Amino acid sequence: MGRPTVLLADQRKTIRGVLRYEGNNQLPDLKIDTFPYVIGSAADCPGHVDCATISRHHAKITKVENVYFIEDMNSANGTKAGGTLLDYKMKVSLQANEILEFADEKFRFI
Repeated sequence: MGRPTVLLADQRKTIRGVLRYEGNNQLPDLKIDTFPYVIGSAADCPGHVDCATISRHHAKITKVENVYFIEDMNSANGTKAGGTLLDYKMKVSLQANEILEFADEKFRFI
């Protein structure tokens, strides 16, 4: 007997806690390994992104039980989740494969 077939739908729902870069620059993927996980251009951010359009402390990801949340930290150029611009401190849950935009840089939440 062979191994069982893995359904693609099941794989897409598994969250690994990674922000995979999908832009045109050469930015690294980000591994979400501490909470709160702050994304920004400041060197002290766990999610350091060396990009002039990203604020020093741009956005924050938190986790409650097995649910990840993102909120904008009053960034100059905005944060989008699934195409929706987040208001300052607006906290929204993240879905597997959701596109996040920090200023004009796109990442996929996986």
